[in-house]
Formats: sequence, structure tokens, C-alpha cells
Amino acid sequence: MRPIRIVLLSDIHISEVGQPIWNTDTLKHFDNALTSIQKIEGIDAIIVSGDIADKGTQWAYNYARESLDNLKMPIFLVPGNHDNLEIFTQEMSSCYCHVTPSMEIREWKFIFLNTVLPDPKDSKTNMGRGYLSYEQLRYLDTELDTTKDVCIVMHHPPIEPEGWLNRKILENRSELENIISKHKTVKLILYGHTHSHSIKCQNGIIYICAPSVGFAFNKDLPKFQIDNGKEGFLIIDIYNNEINCIKKSLYE
Repeated sequence: MRPIRIVLLSDIHISEVGQPIWNTDTLKHFDNALTSIQKIEGIDAIIVSGDIADKGTQWAYNYARESLDNLKMPIFLVPGNHDNLEIFTQEMSSCYCHVTPSMEIREWKFIFLNTVLPDPKDSKTNMGRGYLSYEQLRYLDTELDTTKDVCIVMHHPPIEPEGWLNRKILENRSELENIISKHKTVKLILYGHTHSHSIKCQNGIIYICAPSVGFAFNKDLPKFQIDNGKEGFLIIDIYNNEINCIKKSLYE
């Protein structure tokens, strides 16, 4: 039996009518990523771990959904702090794009969590840091009672990325850790937000942070300096207890 193959995209940051962000054409980067994905064989699902839109505009979501639908593959999405939750939920659902709490592929269960914390002072924007609500934590606790291996997908990092990237990560990550430790079924956690690719293993769980499709950062560079050429996405192959991750550049 072949491995489960997941393509992980994150932090696309599509702007209104494709306007550049920090002198970066994020729309072109997104198009390049999809062109590359079309050449990959054996994809079981595409996962997008947040920040599809830069300012949460309807134009950005329409463009993203129509482009992703053209791949004609199962696509699962969680929101990021730059996403407008209402428009995201309405516009990113189609016959191929799914905003759903969970799904299963063979012996694996994938659980999708919303870590977006709305700004209490402005209903149209979100806080930079992440937070899992009581409802999300309770749902996770229930879903982890399974015989399947589990992959959790969210936007904000549940562990420290190091360097200046440690800012604005998942605020109540200790509560997440407590629930995970009760069940022992979580094997893999996928996320984004830092715009920098990393892989770590803690307590038998593999944590994979996706690179950004839109624009890249680096913990070893000055804060918010663009790490040109490091944009990309991941191919993750899961076979039994073995997880293999390959970063694909947008310039290959």
C-alpha cells in the first residue's frame, strides 16, 4: 500500500486584486505553487493551514477557491489570524474545498482546529496571537478518543519556533498539551503562521511548520526581513509510523 500523501500550504496572503505585499507578488507565488502541485502524483489531500487572504477580502477568497477548485482534489482549510472568519467560512466551501472539523484517510484521523482570536476592540480584525476556545478544546478531547493515529492541523504554533518568531504563538498551548497527553493518539501536528519551515519532535509527536507561500521569514534574520527565495510548500508522506517531509520551492 502506498503512503498517504498530503500537500501542506500555508500563509498565502492573497491581497485585493493581487496587489504586492512588501514588494512581493503573493498572487504569483500562489499560482506558481498550484502549477507545481498539478505535477505531483498520488495526492490524497491538500491542507491549507491559514492566512489565505491578507486582509480578509471577498476577492481574495473567491480567487483562492476558484484556483484550488481547478486542482480537482480534496482540500481542507483552517483559518489564520489574517482571515475574516465569516467570509472565510462562506467563500472557502465548495465541492473540493472543505471547512470541516475533521476527516479520515485510511488509518489516520485529521482534526482541524480554529486558533483565531478575534480582536475584542474590532470585530473585523483578529489578534496576532492564537487561542483555543473551551469549545475547541472540548471537541479535541472527544475526538482524540480513537483507535486511529491523529494529525492535528491549526494555524498558530503550539511550540516555540525560536528567535524572534516566538512572538504571537498559541497562547494557551499548555491546555492543548494536557489534552494530548491524556490520549496518546496524536502523532503529528501541522501548522503555519511563522512563515518559516521547521520540523521538531517532542514527546513522540512530530511538529511540522509549513513555509509560507506568500513571503518567507527567518529566525536568524532581523525581525520581518523577507527571506527571499525561501517561499514554498510541503509534501508529507505518511506510511505506518514513518513520516517523510519534503519542502518544494516555488522556483523549481
